[in-house]
Amino acid sequence: TRLGIAGGDTSSHATLALGLWGLGFHSTLAPGVTVSVAHSDDPLTNGLQLMLKGGQMGGDTLFDDLVTGR
Repeated sequence: TRLGIAGGDTSSHATLALGLWGLGFHSTLAPGVTVSVAHSDDPLTNGLQLMLKGGQMGGDTLFDDLVTGR
């Protein structure tokens, strides 16, 4: 139900590959890092919680925090 993608360009390509038509704000995971809710016509990806992370954003526990829902 959650997916984390690191890399600005990679994140852009991934959202296109997932066939998403929109993203809505869910929460802030760390300064400069948000979790979005994916909107898609595909029931497998619609509602997916998606963290798109670029650059040096987030700390050492960022992916652990995403998995545990902190």
